Formats: sequence, structure tokens, C-alpha cells
Amino acid sequence: MDIEIKGSWSGKTIVYTADNVKIEESILERVYGKTEEGKTNFNQLLIEDVEDPILEQFTKLTDELLYYRQRDFDASELILTAFAKLPEEKIKKVLDELNNDYGE
Repeated sequence: MDIEIKGSWSGKTIVYTADNVKIEESILERVYGKTEEGKTNFNQLLIEDVEDPILEQFTKLTDELLYYRQRDFDASELILTAFAKLPEEKIKKVLDELNNDYGE
């Protein structure tokens, strides 16, 4: 099985490949501005981002893979990347929790 993210000028796609199966799924959502009349203005891209449901599915999958893993696994890069995406109000709470659980 192979899972990869492919990107082009038109967006990002997750590609799942296994034996005789290949599935491609777009993972980006685009939010456009509105005209004064309230119509979508496709010339005003406000944000292009990974869709929440896609990220939630992969977060759950990664969480379960790590849960069932019995041997040590260095997930420090994943942790640091995820920590960098935390909302500002969550950072102190997470740091306090980590310090309580693993601090000296």
C-alpha cells in the first residue's frame, strides 16, 4: 500500500495505491470572497486549505496506529509539526499537561 500527496497548480490530491486499486481524492477546500451583490467572486481566493474532515480522518488514523504500536517510535517530528498548528489558546494548556505528565 502506498499513500502520497500530490500537488499541482490546481490543488492537492491524496493518492491511495494498493495492488490493483488506485484512488485519488482532492483534499483542498477553497473559500472565495463575495461581490457586493453577495455572489461568489472567483477572482478573490481568501483561503485554500486542507479540509477539516480529511485532516480529522488522518489524525484519527495516525492516533490509532500509534496506539497499537508496541515498540518505541520516534514521532517527535510529527509532534512538533502538530504543535506548531495549535491555536494560541491551546498552547499553554498542552505545555502544562506535558509538564505534569513528563516534567521533572
